[in-house]
Amino acid sequence: MYPIRPILLHYGIEVDDDGRAHTPCRCTFHGDHTPSATVWWERQYFHCFACDAKGGAALSIRAVTNIP
Repeated sequence: MYPIRPILLHYGIEVDDDGRAHTPCRCTFHGDHTPSATVWWERQYFHCFACDAKGGAALSIRAVTNIP
């Protein structure tokens, strides 16, 4: 499984792996101003509760680059 953190950072989603099981972050898929997304490190998975964007590393690349 490919680590999701480098992918999210590359596309402007700032996340800190501070040792917790999950970390809140802002979602760049809908112009978020407050943290509405969460990254689960053990599963290498993210989910935005505002716009419902979710997935792992490959799905996050597809979402950001608009690849079907």
